[in-house]
Order: sequence, then C-alpha cells, then structure tokens
Amino acid sequence: MSNQNEWGVPDWCDATAYPKPDDISDRLWRWEFIRRMPDYRNAWDRASKVEYEIACRMAEKGQRDKSRILQPDDLYFVVNLGKH
Repeated sequence: MSNQNEWGVPDWCDATAYPKPDDISDRLWRWEFIRRMPDYRNAWDRASKVEYEIACRMAEKGQRDKSRILQPDDLYFVVNLGKH
C-alpha cells in the first residue's frame, strides 16, 4: 500500500475526490492539507509508536488486558502530549 493510500489522500488531480469547501468544517479542510505534509506523517508515525509502547507498558504494570489498547492505525488512536 502506498503512503498516499495509508493516509487516505485523494488524487489531487481529481476534483470529484474532494468535498466542496462549504461542505466541511474548517477543521476538516485543514486536515486535507496537513495529512499531505511528510514532516507531519513522519512525526505521527514516531509519536504513535512511542505512545502505543507506553500504553502497553502501563497495562502490563497494572496487570490490565493489552488487547484492549488501540493500535496506532486505529481510527480513534490518539497521542497524549506527555500526559502519562
């Protein structure tokens, strides 16, 4: 799978692949641009791996079920900015 497909980035040459600006919120419109930035993608990949490892270690330490921890590629996975 290409990096473009992993991030759900539509083909910029296909106008029909994008919502009209008035059809989505400013936040989602910004996301259309942010997810194309290689620096953002690289930072997310690094941070999400670390976050997942920390969550797994905390679960082990607390004797909790690690299978309930979201994976970095899950839709609702988040990176907590140092709030462990």
